Order: sequence, then structure tokens, then C-alpha cells
Amino acid sequence: MLFLILMPVVLFLLAFFGIAVAVYGSVLGMSDPDRVLKPATRELYSREFELAKEHHTWASDQGFAIVGGFVFQGAAKIFVAAWQLNRVPTFFCLYRAAQNTNYDFVTVFPDGRSLTTASTKDAALLPRPTGAYLQAFPGRSASELWRLHEEALSFLSSAKGLVPEPTEKPFREILVDALAQQIAYVRSLPLWPFRGMFWYFVRREVLVNRSVAQQLS
Repeated sequence: MLFLILMPVVLFLLAFFGIAVAVYGSVLGMSDPDRVLKPATRELYSREFELAKEHHTWASDQGFAIVGGFVFQGAAKIFVAAWQLNRVPTFFCLYRAAQNTNYDFVTVFPDGRSLTTASTKDAALLPRPTGAYLQAFPGRSASELWRLHEEALSFLSSAKGLVPEPTEKPFREILVDALAQQIAYVRSLPLWPFRGMFWYFVRREVLVNRSVAQQLS
């Protein structure tokens, strides 16, 4: 009987500390994004490059040009293929980890603010600095995400006066800077590893399927 009473408590504690450890490891693993983000080679990531090739025609039809393939060499390796919209800092990214494929669109504005439209709610797990707007629509196709991203861009232009401008800054540098800023922000929060439980079970769910316009209304 005592075992049955204590089991839910034990499971809760295991879940709590398990998530806290996972958040802690993930954040520390990305604390130096310049070190862990490397160019991907076709010899090691041939399947991933073939997957990216399947999306290239659609991306080209939307005006995106291929940037290249990269890999996060952390605890779990994540392949990233990226395309850029002309010279504007708007990027289409394909992520492949294990057997999972996700997408997002990212636009960086001149003042450092940004907009991300993601296909997984995991993108909403960690807090982001003020002005780093995020909307997550799990299971949506790349074309649906692009439409939602464009709608959010239109909203931010009219509501906040945010308009992307052409840039010569490379994608890798933009991604490294954005990750470094977010990780620094997360680590500035008191007791940040132990907030992982709330972020995992509450924060992700609150932001799912809510556009930037809805979040700011």
C-alpha cells in the first residue's frame, strides 16, 4: 500500500529531475554554438542531403537559394539544410535528427529582433529574449508554414514597423549569434534548469498554434 502511495511521488520526482537534467544538458551543449555548428559533408550525411534535395524545387519556386548543409555536433547530432530568400535575412531551414524531420522559417530584422515559424512545439521549449518572436504549428507542411510566416511578417510590419533588409551576413554567423543570445538569456534566469518542468509541460503547450498576432493581442 505504501509503495502504491509513494509511486506517483517517485515518478514525479524522476520526471522532474529527468527533464531538469535534459534542459541543463541541452543548454550547456549549446553554450558555444560556434564550436558545435560545423559544415556537413556529403560523405557522412548523404541521406540528409538527399532529403534536402527533395525540398529544393519547392524552395527555389518560392525564391529561396540554397545556403548549404550544417550539423550540430552535440549530444545528439542534428543536420540542418538552409535556404535564403534572395539577399534578405529570411531563411528556410530543414532539421533532421534521428528519424524526425522538422522545418522552420526565420527572419532577422535590422534591430536584432527576429521571427521564427516552426513545425514543432519543441521550438517553444526554451524562453527567448524580448523581440525574438516565435510561433509553432506542429505537423504543418513547409508550404503551410511559409504562408503563416508571411502572415506574421505582414503583421509585424504593420504593428511594429519591422521590415527585413538585405544583408551580406552569412547564415551560419546569423544562426550562431541568435543561439548565443538565447542561451545567454536562458542562463541569466534564476534556477533555470529547474524551470524545465514548467517549460516542458506548460510553456510549449501555451504557444502551440498561436500566431504572433494572437500572442500580442
